[in-house]
Formats: sequence, structure tokens, C-alpha cells
Amino acid sequence: MLSPGAPARDLGYQPALDGVRALAIIGVLLLHLSLWGAVPRVTPGGHLGVAVFFVLSGYLITRLLMDEHVRSGRVDMSAFYARRAARLLPALLLLLVVHTLVWGTQRPSWTIALQIAVGLCYLTSLVHPVIFDVGGLSWTWSLSVEEHFYLFWPAVLRRALAEPRGRTIAMWCCGGMIAVAVTLRALLNDSATWHDFVYYSTPARMDALAVGCLAALATHGRRLTVPVPLAWAAFGLLVVSYFVPALGQGTRVMNLLGLPLLSVATVVLILGLVGRPDRGPARLLSARPLVHIGKISYGLYLWNLLAGQSMRMVFGESRTGWLGTVLGLALTLVAVELSYWCLERPVLRWTRHRLAARRQPAHRVVIPRQPGVERRTPQPAVTPATIGAGQYEPTPVGGRR
Repeated sequence: MLSPGAPARDLGYQPALDGVRALAIIGVLLLHLSLWGAVPRVTPGGHLGVAVFFVLSGYLITRLLMDEHVRSGRVDMSAFYARRAARLLPALLLLLVVHTLVWGTQRPSWTIALQIAVGLCYLTSLVHPVIFDVGGLSWTWSLSVEEHFYLFWPAVLRRALAEPRGRTIAMWCCGGMIAVAVTLRALLNDSATWHDFVYYSTPARMDALAVGCLAALATHGRRLTVPVPLAWAAFGLLVVSYFVPALGQGTRVMNLLGLPLLSVATVVLILGLVGRPDRGPARLLSARPLVHIGKISYGLYLWNLLAGQSMRMVFGESRTGWLGTVLGLALTLVAVELSYWCLERPVLRWTRHRLAARRQPAHRVVIPRQPGVERRTPQPAVTPATIGAGQYEPTPVGGRR
């Protein structure tokens, strides 16, 4: 239930949302392990974990940008993109270096260079379905879809929030994105030529991101209560969807029914977790192991297929046995943890420190009063609380506002 008029509060850190990330990546990993490893293919719908990521990304980015707008009256686009680059690029660059070393002796150098260029420029979701196969980096299609979202949605939202009816305008934009994606899937679902386009392309998959954005827009600043049984039902639907053969990749049921239904279920779950962080599925998804898996989920997504491909090369088989599966998983976890602790976290911490330092105001140097010299008015103390509450307006160097 929604009640208008509640004061807008910053989202803050929600450990259960990391649990949602864990739920998403577990589905993807189980599917991938059945493709190259010895795990039976019992989760044909595991790829739907990517859609869960999309919905969560749309919700979080929109909610955090709206929180910033309420808090400061503006959206700092340069800071947003700096944080995104610091979060996404270091791990991806490291992965691409290792990918080159692994495949350097197996394929022509120009082929590897072209594939890496497409992946690094986030063009896979446009190139792979209609121009050429990007081989071992085809999984970067989802990174491409999200990056396209990052490129246009913050600017659209910032412009919309500057208007009196900005929230309504932004919600109509989300509705338009959903309509385009659903229409494309409905029209092209049975086309052999456009089959890959329906699954991989940004226009046909942006509805999940838009659903998350729409949920954040509709609920921001409103008191929300999702009944605990409904949140549990959404959680159960997500888990069960991984095991339904009809929701396998590229099926008609998945394209026309599975993706919209899963997006709605994910939104219900997210809103239930945010509204009741200490009850229902929030308590389960806040468990430490799930939270940690959620924190390293980006790395798990990046590294798991490369490890599997390496095990295929070592064992010379299309699917490795249990030994190769265990070794591949161990290799994945080692690479992910090293990347997370030694590269990703330090870079992100450094970036946040730099952004915080950039936001600090320039202070006047107050000279003790001397005869014949006018006394300056003392400047108020600068604290995070006064800045956040808008009680302090920094004085630029030079003294002019």
C-alpha cells in the first residue's frame, strides 16, 4: 500500500538488496555451470538472473539520483559517471587482459582485438545480435545494455526533475521504454533472422531497467507497505522461474510472458525489502554469505565463463567432469576475491575520497582584528549535517557568489 506525503528519506545501505544480487548471480552461475561443467541442466531459466540485475539497477540508480536531488537540489552528473567508471572499469579491464592471455594462442590477434574493442566500448548488445559474433565475450551484452542505460537515463531524469511535473514526465518515459521493448519482442519473437536481437539487444531488453526506474519514481517520498506474504510470493516466483523449462533462453513464453512477469515480481520483492528491512525475505537475504556473494556478484559474472573456457582447453572437452568443474569454480573465486579486495575496492575508495575532497568548500583565512581593519563575520562550522541540510553555502575563492 502507498500513502502519499511521507517525508523522503535516503535509501541508505540495504544488505538485503545485496542478497537480491546474490539470488540473481546464483541463477546465472547454475546455468553456466551446466553449459561447460558437470552440473546437470536443472535451471534452464537461470539466465533470468540477468533481468533481476536489470530491474535492481534501474531501481537503485533512479532512487539514488532522486535522493541526491532532494538533498542538494541537483544531480552531479560528473560525480555519478566517475563512480560508475570506478565501479565497473577496473575489474573489466583486468578481465580483458587475462582473456587476451588465455585466447592469444588460440585465435588470430585481430579477432581478439576486435572482440575486446566491442566489449570495452559496450557495443556488444548492438553488434553481437546483428553484425558478428563476439565469441568468448558475448556475455558482455548485459554490460552493454546497462551502460546504454547509464548514458541516457540520468540526463533524462535530471532534466525531468527540473520541471514542475518532472516525476510524471519521467514515468511516461519509462512507460515508453517498456512499450518499445515489449512490442519488439512480440513482433520479432518468431523471426529466425532477428531471434538473437530479441534476446541480446538494448531496445528489446530495456524494459526490465525501465520497470525498476518506474518503481523508484512511483514510490519515492511515499510511505510504502508491501505485505510480507506478497514479498515471499515474489521471492518464491523468482526462485521457481529458474527451474521452468518453458522459460529457457529464447522461448516464446519467456519473451512474451516470462520477462514481464519476472520484472514485476522483482519490483515487488525489492519494495518489500526496502519497506520492511527486518521482516520476511529481508531477513533471509540479509544473511552474511548471501550479502557477500551479492557484493562480488559483478566479478562472478565477469570471470565465471572465462574460467569455464579455460577448463575446456585444459581437459580438451566441451564439458568438463566434476574435477574440471571444481577447479573452474575455485579459479573463479580466487580471481574474483583478488580483484574485489586488491583492485575494485581500493579504486572505488580512492574515487569516493577524491569526490568528497572536491565537494569541500574553500575556506576564508580570517586574520585577527587589527586597528583600522574591519572584523570579518566568522564562517559557520562545516559538518556533513549542515551541508546535507542546506544550512551552509560555501564561499567561493575570491569572495564572489
